[in-house]
Amino acid sequence: MEKESQTRPPVAIGHVSLPVTDIPQATQYFVTLGLRLIHQTQTLAVLELRGGTHLVLRPTPEPIQPGAKAPLTSWWMILPERKASMKQWA
Repeated sequence: MEKESQTRPPVAIGHVSLPVTDIPQATQYFVTLGLRLIHQTQTLAVLELRGGTHLVLRPTPEPIQPGAKAPLTSWWMILPERKASMKQWA
């Protein structure tokens, strides 16, 4: 096992998208949990988590059913100097 590193990892999750049926209500819920509101309209909200990852709320007509896995989508960011070394895993 590698030793603990004090450097920042080369990979980050930049944005996570969550479809919701009520943007204002979902936004208020996440603000109450402690996320920072960046931008909100009737059709989109962007909130920030600690570390800079953004939660993007987008509308959907279908509610997430109780007990279902949340349909999250994420966007990954890889530092340019690490992209070449990571192509071997693609």
